[in-house]
Amino acid sequence: MIDKMMTTSAKGVLLFPLDQMVDNMKWSDITRVWAHSDGVIPISGRGSHLPQQVVTNTAGSGAYQLLQLQMKLFEDISGVGSALLGRSDSNIRGAEMFDTQVRNATIALTDIFDTFTSFTSDRNDKALAV
Repeated sequence: MIDKMMTTSAKGVLLFPLDQMVDNMKWSDITRVWAHSDGVIPISGRGSHLPQQVVTNTAGSGAYQLLQLQMKLFEDISGVGSALLGRSDSNIRGAEMFDTQVRNATIALTDIFDTFTSFTSDRNDKALAV
């Protein structure tokens, strides 16, 4: 996920020499193609300087911290904790407490899955009515 995010995000500016622009292409076409991942910009080849992208180092951009925060939020909001995932938690003492945490997480997930099932059922009903 992080690799895809890093490859498709804009990391700098595109230095595009005016003498490299193809005659029938507009600047809006170049910016649109450049913004897409795996885009190809044709050049005329008449000049000595090729277009180049000025790239900054994205290693310190905080993407890993952002992904870690998002995963932590999913865990906190969904109620899926370490007990339901089968991880040992040093704060859990006794099998009864562990069982209670698993039961509470299962109840929270049941509500989420029921809501999802309701949404997909409504969507399917609307799709069949059309």
